[in-house]
Amino acid sequence: MKRMVTICSMAAWLLVLVACSDLGAATGSKRALVVGIDVYRGPDADPEIVQRRRLSNLAGAVRDARSVADLLEGRGFEVRTLINGEATRAAIVDAWGSHLHKPARPGDELVFYFAGHGSRARSADPQELDGLDETLVPVDAAAGGSDLIDDDLHRHIENTTAEGARLTVILDACFSGAASRTGLLGAGAVRGADGDVGPVERSSPDSSSPAAATFWEKEQEHDGALFLAAARAHQQAREIYDAEQKARGVFTSALLRALQTSPPWESAAQLMKRTQARIVADGQDQRPMLAGNPERWREPLFSDAGAPKTRGRSAPSAEVLGIGHDEPPALRPVYLEGGLDRGFRVGDLLTHRDVRARLEEVDLVRSRGRLLGSALPSVGTVLTRFETGELDEPDLRVFMPESPFSARELVAFHRRVLGALSQNLSQRSIRIVDEPWADQPTHIVYYQPGEGWLLVGLQADSRYRLASRPEDDELSQVLNRLPAHAAVSVELPLPHGSIHALPLGADRRHDGVHLTERPEGALYQLMGKVQGDVLRFSWVLTTATAADSGSSLGLPTHTQPISFGDVEWAGRRLTEQALKLAQIRFWLKVESLETGHFPYQLALAQDPDGAARLPTSEPLAVRPGERYGFALASAQSPSTSVLPRYLYLLGITASGERKLIFPHPTRPTENLFPQPETPTESLAWIPFGPQPMLRIKLPAGIDTYILLATEEPILDPSVLDAGGVRAPRDDDHPLACLILSNQLGRRGDYTLSTLWSIHRLTVEVIAPRAPTQPHGTVGSRDGVNSSKLKVPTEKQHHDSAGP
Repeated sequence: MKRMVTICSMAAWLLVLVACSDLGAATGSKRALVVGIDVYRGPDADPEIVQRRRLSNLAGAVRDARSVADLLEGRGFEVRTLINGEATRAAIVDAWGSHLHKPARPGDELVFYFAGHGSRARSADPQELDGLDETLVPVDAAAGGSDLIDDDLHRHIENTTAEGARLTVILDACFSGAASRTGLLGAGAVRGADGDVGPVERSSPDSSSPAAATFWEKEQEHDGALFLAAARAHQQAREIYDAEQKARGVFTSALLRALQTSPPWESAAQLMKRTQARIVADGQDQRPMLAGNPERWREPLFSDAGAPKTRGRSAPSAEVLGIGHDEPPALRPVYLEGGLDRGFRVGDLLTHRDVRARLEEVDLVRSRGRLLGSALPSVGTVLTRFETGELDEPDLRVFMPESPFSARELVAFHRRVLGALSQNLSQRSIRIVDEPWADQPTHIVYYQPGEGWLLVGLQADSRYRLASRPEDDELSQVLNRLPAHAAVSVELPLPHGSIHALPLGADRRHDGVHLTERPEGALYQLMGKVQGDVLRFSWVLTTATAADSGSSLGLPTHTQPISFGDVEWAGRRLTEQALKLAQIRFWLKVESLETGHFPYQLALAQDPDGAARLPTSEPLAVRPGERYGFALASAQSPSTSVLPRYLYLLGITASGERKLIFPHPTRPTENLFPQPETPTESLAWIPFGPQPMLRIKLPAGIDTYILLATEEPILDPSVLDAGGVRAPRDDDHPLACLILSNQLGRRGDYTLSTLWSIHRLTVEVIAPRAPTQPHGTVGSRDGVNSSKLKVPTEKQHHDSAGP
């Protein structure tokens, strides 16, 4: 019987991939086929098919495809692209055959990338568990052509990898159907089309044939290629807008940014973890998937990953002249040809594959470094300076519109809109949404600078413009166009002249927070609401679609409303909130400078039985009253060659609170792990800090724990805490300077030579059916001002409370 496995709802046609003869570095040619489709509603499209399948145009698929093509060309690939009208079903099949399959030889490296709509088709195979085939939607599907079904793609992948080529398949599409656009105004389009397509063309044999069944049964016998998917089966692959207001795929954008800072030794699995971290930091509840050959998971995504990432600069290199032999492998000196003449400086990190060295002495034409880890270079090996850690993008993008109206006029406008709507509230079941983060609106009334008041339908893509100061008749006329059961949110802008009270944006005090001109592209928007006769403002997550959806990402859905009576006071409070949101996003997206060489991940040990709770792709479920300790868990065999790291543990609640949990403020130096005296048999599981350290409390939701493991100690760990912000000093730890600049909301380009790694663990606090606020817990998840984290005193370690 045919066995099905679904990843991102793509059936197992991508998991069943046949063997490569060599999974090492490719020695053959490099070729890629890149497909991107934005325009489905072209002149040849059939309006009936477009309407039935809800084949909307996309805005960022072509841009994604061209960005991927540029990246691959920079890595030596011969790239063939099919864009918009070129990407018919026949053209994709022909290009696969002529560019990927037929020339394939052992050692070749091949890539197939698709950005566009995914869908489903009724299957002729009675063994399909859901009765559907997953498909990719070519451009001519809008004119009555057939989709590319999973079985055909399965066959192409099988034939190609059978030649011994190394194949990577990357899909930025979803297959859960074309759900209506949701979220607030910052949400983007969905890359999915309805699947009512009728019979589809099948160029491969029916998958229920004996040959196909035999192939399915032999799935475990094959190695296969690597498969990267944009989202899981129940999720949508979305588009977002970047700082330049350009649409891009959530997945592709995050993947490309992760690749830009990918260390030479980074595995595909670790790369996907960093990609996921960027997606979460962008406020998207979308989890990409990695599947296929497990051996490929542990290798770099591309075989040329050993090349240094230099951001367009020529990285200086040096040849190894000799290696010391008297010290242990992890402490041996390495002598290099090259010094100040090549731009080296003390502290530089040099790498070649698994070999790493830190420069300790630099002369005019010679250097001496210290090897890090147990990998030894040979004489003549070329080590290249590894440069990364630069922040080249704003930490937080926000939409903060200012209007020509006074606060009194805005309150009056709000009252008039409610008055016009009240005539239809009961008759047509129209309701007012006061909290759009908890009750999903279908229509939004908001002010767009340069355009005026707009009524926008989120699901039907309708858009009506009102006069700058509309009369009651015009208001009623436009609002009467609302369909029955509409849910309307009225979102007010800042009063005239008040934007100066929020010193956010370029050329202002806090330039680490970037202001967007439109809500598209913003992670948070400043939203005004009227409570009674008082105008109040909150920062609202643009991707919030239902209660606690932001918390599921580790981001607050909104901040505590601030009354706008005193403009200067309100501006300070809203600025403080924006900086806290920027700090949370910083910790959710900051990436390791070192990956793969500190073999530990953060884990929980439940008290009293010590049962391990290892991090997974989903948050760990915990319940109020449970107690946990923290530990380092290694997936590798214990080894004494692991270089110790200084550990710093932070806790972040979805309501925006952040605390340094470990080390204790009175003992900031007792945090070096593994300790030299640790027995080898104990290296796989290393508890640290007081046990237990964490007591689970309400409120319910997602809390994030972040372990920062650094090569050098941070002399003032208070910089990791939410309080005590000060200006960075020249003698600070490089990472401390980065953190402090972020807390002050300032941009800075740092080349961070200090090695560190970031390990994240999320837990979901499950509330009882009738939750109560426990004694000692202050606030809730309604804003970034709640207080749930507590740093234990020395006598309180075993009664401690973290997030």
